Amino acid sequence: TDFIVGKRWNTRFHIIEPSGRESVVDLELRVADREKVTVPAATFNAFRIEGRGWRTDSGINVSWNLKTWYAPNQVRFEVAWEFLVRTSGLNTVFSQRRELAAFRQS
Repeated sequence: TDFIVGKRWNTRFHIIEPSGRESVVDLELRVADREKVTVPAATFNAFRIEGRGWRTDSGINVSWNLKTWYAPNQVRFEVAWEFLVRTSGLNTVFSQRRELAAFRQS
């Protein structure tokens, strides 16, 4: 029931790394659309969640952009996930994509 195209929300959380380094992340998220997504496990009619925001620590800002696809009527886990981190100068620091390879509902 929470997957409604157009729904928006904000989140803020703190990260404390094992080294003791602390950061604050502020994100604005939204259910952007519904679309077919094909991954190794299958093709799903999924909701695409998009998030944009900033991670700040010691005055250094990096942007966070993420996309996650969920098909709640078919599987109880994310179908795919993309994460992109950039500096304020738009240099890519980190980029990753994960896709569901297989699943079995219990």
